[in-house]
Amino acid sequence: MARKRAREEVLPLSEDHDERHGWGGLWVVDREHSRAEFGVRYLVSETTGVFGEVEGTISFDEENPENSSVEAIIDVSSLDTGHPKRDEDLLEREEFLEAESFPKMTFQSTQVEQSDSDRMKVTGELTIRDVSREVVLDVRYKDHSVDGSGTHRATFEAETELSREDFGIDWGGTPGQAVIGDTVTVTLHLEVVRQGFFNM
Repeated sequence: MARKRAREEVLPLSEDHDERHGWGGLWVVDREHSRAEFGVRYLVSETTGVFGEVEGTISFDEENPENSSVEAIIDVSSLDTGHPKRDEDLLEREEFLEAESFPKMTFQSTQVEQSDSDRMKVTGELTIRDVSREVVLDVRYKDHSVDGSGTHRATFEAETELSREDFGIDWGGTPGQAVIGDTVTVTLHLEVVRQGFFNM
């Protein structure tokens, strides 16, 4: 049975959701309730998929958001496009993800800027297939709650666009882009758990 949560009023990042602690501190990604979705053009339609295993941390400095940091790790083998043969090709072939040789994707932030009361621009280094490139995530705070045990939880959504060829996923080269687009849209759905204190 799912654990019920006591809902709270939604507050933006610039306000304290707990008058004693605010937003500062370490938040850990809840792997059970987080995922990374992606979409890429295939011929004239879009193929979508999800990586179901995402872990990571957000260290938030409330007074100086620029000192905050974000880390994330995606388990490549958790790929699911709803088509087992396609998943097998994407995971095993060397011109795609080659998960056995490159089992993880990682992101490490280098700059965090609060762009609005509920939004942040997070610049960082994304590594796929041992190739690292700078990307910018548009991060939106969505909601928070306190569950039955007094644990604080918050949800975030982060979006970006990538070039698959930038990361060595170059099936078909330039001609292949007529079949599979180069631009990949990525959306991270993250639920994070506040570490270190509880409301009872």
